[in-house]
Amino acid sequence: MAHVLGHAIQVRHRVADVALWAIRNRRSEEDALRGMVTRQVDCVAGVLMASAGLAPADLNQLFTTEPFTDVHWGRQPINSGSRVTIGLAARSQWYDIGYTARDFAACSVDEMSSDLIVAALR
Repeated sequence: MAHVLGHAIQVRHRVADVALWAIRNRRSEEDALRGMVTRQVDCVAGVLMASAGLAPADLNQLFTTEPFTDVHWGRQPINSGSRVTIGLAARSQWYDIGYTARDFAACSVDEMSSDLIVAALR
């Protein structure tokens, strides 16, 4: 659920708009850009879990393979779009970054800045 809320936060605070603009204008880099979005979402999920006072999730114990690799975000997430894979280790790493920091500012990933999220919370 925290992963899905991470996408909702990106949409609400226009990070998804930035990502989709970049993807449309740089199709040859789509996999890398979607990977940045995914890392940020997992970081945001960690912040949300920590903020809710929940114990940290050990993604390596919860999953045997990388979760959420099917199309589940974008303009038409049900029937089109890229599948995203960054590996379970990267997902776990970014979740842990968010959980440990307990701050959305820690969730900037390369070109996918968390500045819009942080500014909205002020």
